[in-house]
Amino acid sequence: MFCVVFMFLNSGSKLGNFGGNFSKQTLFFNLKKDYGFRLLPEFLKVFTFATNSNIWYNFGKKTATLKNKPDMKRSTFYSLIIATFTVASTLILTSCAKEKIETMPLGTVNVNMFESLFNNGREFYLQVLTDQTNLPVSYYIRNAVTKEGTTITVDLIDIEKVDASGVNVATGSASAYINLGQLTAGQHTLKINVATNANAGILSVEDNFFVTVFDQTNGLTFNYDTLYRIPNGALWGYIGYQSASFQSIAESFKDTLQDIGAVGLGLTEGKYGYFWVDESGAYHQEIDENYTFYRQYFYSYIESKEALTDVIEYYDIRYSQVKIILYWVFEEEKKSALIKPEEISYP
Repeated sequence: MFCVVFMFLNSGSKLGNFGGNFSKQTLFFNLKKDYGFRLLPEFLKVFTFATNSNIWYNFGKKTATLKNKPDMKRSTFYSLIIATFTVASTLILTSCAKEKIETMPLGTVNVNMFESLFNNGREFYLQVLTDQTNLPVSYYIRNAVTKEGTTITVDLIDIEKVDASGVNVATGSASAYINLGQLTAGQHTLKINVATNANAGILSVEDNFFVTVFDQTNGLTFNYDTLYRIPNGALWGYIGYQSASFQSIAESFKDTLQDIGAVGLGLTEGKYGYFWVDESGAYHQEIDENYTFYRQYFYSYIESKEALTDVIEYYDIRYSQVKIILYWVFEEEKKSALIKPEEISYP
C-alpha cells in the first residue's frame, strides 16, 4: 500500500485526467482503504479517493501512472466521485433550504500557524480551534479577513452549526482554516477579534520563520509563537506495518532513499506545521494510530524526480505488507502543488 503526496510550488498546475480541473484542490490517494471525505461549509475542500487498481499522481503538467499495474477501473473511480459529490450536493441543498443560518456564541479559541504549500506558492494559514471539544467537527467558526497595507484583521464571529445529517461526523472542536495569503517579508500588525474580545499583536515574516508577538490576549491562545518554514527539497513521512517481521522492508525503503541522494534534513528545534523537532533534535509527525509499528524518515532530496518515482513504484508494486506515507516539497517548474491544511493534525 502506498500513499504519496507531492507538494509543489509552481503555478497554474492542473490535475488532468480526472474529468475536470482540480487545481488548488487536494487529491490525497490512500490505497486499499474505504474512500472518505471531510466537508466544510463553503464547499468540499478536501476529499480522499481509494482504489485497489492503480494510483495516479501529478508531476507538473504530466500525469504519471504506476507501471505494471492493471488498468484504472474508471467506473469505480467515477463512482467514488459521484458518491462524494452526491453527499456534498445533499448537504448543500439542505443548507440552502434553510432560511436562517443557525449559530452559537464563540468562546475561547486556540490557534496553530502553518505555511501551506500550493501551486501558486507558499501561503500563511491560521488554524483556529475552539477550546470546547464536544461539538460536531462539521461546526464552523465564521470569520472575516481584511487587509489594509501591513495591517491584517481577523474577525472570528461565531460558530455556524453546519448540518451534516446523514453523515457520520466525529466530535471535537469547531474550526476554521483562515488563509492570510502570501505575506511580504517584514512586520505586519495582526488583529484577531474573538467575538467581542479584541487582540492586537505583531506578525513578523522572515526568510526562515514566522513569529507572532502579543503583549496580552483575551479569549485567544497561540499554541506556539514561532513557525519555521519548511525548506524546498524536504522529504519526509513514515512506513507503517502491523508485524515486526516487516521492519526490514521499512529499513530497506529508507536505505534506498539515501542511495538515490536523500540526506539528513538538519532542521533546528521548533514547529514546522506538518511536523516538529524537539529539543533533542528528534523529529515527530502525526502517525496513523492503526499501525502497531512504524519507521519515520526526514530527508532533504533535490535530485532526480524520476529516480524517486522509480523507488515509489518498486515498493508499491513489490510490498503490500507496508504502507508508505511520503511527502515531498519541491520548487519551480518541475512539480505542482498538493496539500491542504485540513489534512494536518497538530500535537
